[in-house]
Amino acid sequence: MPKWNLGGGGDMPSKQDGRLKILVVGPVKSGKTAISNTLMQHYTNDERASERFRGEYRPTSGVRILEFECGDEGGPGGWDKGEKTNVELWDCSGDTRYEECWPAIMKDASGVIIVYNPEDVSQSGEVENWYDWFIKSARLPKDKCVVLQVPAGGHNNDTDPPRSMRGIKFVEVNVDIVEQLSDTFDSFVSAVLSD
Repeated sequence: MPKWNLGGGGDMPSKQDGRLKILVVGPVKSGKTAISNTLMQHYTNDERASERFRGEYRPTSGVRILEFECGDEGGPGGWDKGEKTNVELWDCSGDTRYEECWPAIMKDASGVIIVYNPEDVSQSGEVENWYDWFIKSARLPKDKCVVLQVPAGGHNNDTDPPRSMRGIKFVEVNVDIVEQLSDTFDSFVSAVLSD
């Protein structure tokens, strides 16, 4: 596990800063970019956001930053009428060759979404590593993290979360059910904003 000192969660951006920096991390080919693009399309109503990346697999190089506003959609986010939150969604490569960049990517993160395919035994084994690298090392509170399980074939074979990750919300999502994904994201953003 990398030894990073990122100063804990005390300097995290808040609602008052006008933006939230949310990292999307996890193993290679786990669905991070599909989730990021689907959220971008949902919040911006830009059909091209997800169409550009459908089809053949193209690994993310380093990180992609997507910006949009969320809130006040009548969903579970808990925002006041007319209230919006500016989100920077950092779609991070799952390739460990970028590990030296992770401390810089993690700086000022408000929350982390860990994505993996529970049908892939190797990815299920990696989830705890991603937790250690991006939550534990940064001393980010557990309520500032959510784990999205994205089963490719629709069957989640995973069992209980690892002991060290108890207290973190695990949610099975289908990228093609946009409302389910956006409701999960809205709830997560609301949790990140709460003190």
